[in-house]
Amino acid sequence: MKGISHSVATYLVIDDYDNLGKSRDLIREDYGTIKLDINLEAMSASERSQAVAVLQRAVDRLSNAKQTADPSMPE
Repeated sequence: MKGISHSVATYLVIDDYDNLGKSRDLIREDYGTIKLDINLEAMSASERSQAVAVLQRAVDRLSNAKQTADPSMPE
């Protein structure tokens, strides 16, 4: 139909069901407004340092946003 758009989620198969949860080198979180996908095994030392800096900036900004948020809004 014209004028209707649909969203399709994309998934990546990383292993079979038997090995699910055995890998400690993957960090994956998806909460709609926040998505985190880190493959520690594939990252160089430099990329890990960059990731730490990016995540620290995000934590700092989130902490500041929480302090300045409308107090009537639930956390």
